[in-house]
Amino acid sequence: MENIVVYYYPLDQRSAEYVAGELNCTTIYVARTSNYSCVKNIIAVGGRIGKYKEYNITPNKIIAGNGRYDTLKAVVDYIK
Repeated sequence: MENIVVYYYPLDQRSAEYVAGELNCTTIYVARTSNYSCVKNIIAVGGRIGKYKEYNITPNKIIAGNGRYDTLKAVVDYIK
C-alpha cells in the first residue's frame, strides 16, 4: 500500500478525508489496531508525534495545527 492517512482526534476525521481524497487512499482512526508495515507513507492529521508513538505509529508527515480549525487550514495548505 502506498499511502494511508491516520487521524488522532475524531474531529480531524473530515480533514483527514480531504487529504486521503487528494492521495486516493484510505483513512484510519489511530486507536484502531492495524499493521502498518505494508504502508510506504503514513500521513497523520491532528495530534502530535508523541500521541502517535503511543500507538507505535511513526508518521512520515504530520499535518496539524493548534486546534481543529488550524489543522484544517494546514490540510488546505498541504493539498494546494
